[in-house]
Amino acid sequence: MLRNHSDPQFKMARFTSIEIISLLELWANEDIQSSLNSMVHNKDVYEKIATSLNEMGFSKTATQCQNKLKAHRKKYTETQIASNHAGKCIN
Repeated sequence: MLRNHSDPQFKMARFTSIEIISLLELWANEDIQSSLNSMVHNKDVYEKIATSLNEMGFSKTATQCQNKLKAHRKKYTETQIASNHAGKCIN
């Protein structure tokens, strides 16, 4: 289902550049990565990330953080695949 950009929930889920940088820094933390790698259900980890962001003054939920990170991982993977394919086409 497509989201309407005028929908208030869509606007709330938007991240500023500084929020994205802060989110990625928290996500890259060794303890966070260890927790994510060792747990099947990781809602508590994303709750911890959201709490840390909230302490920094950014109002984000665990679900918003998880979705944003998922979207960034997907885009990174797509970019890597495209880059690998582009490199193979060069003779």
